Amino acid sequence: NFPLDLASVEAPSVKV
Repeated sequence: NFPLDLASVEAPSVKV
């Protein structure tokens, strides 16, 4: 996720 890791924590998307 673009917005740091605040969203990636609950929704682990394609983080490049």
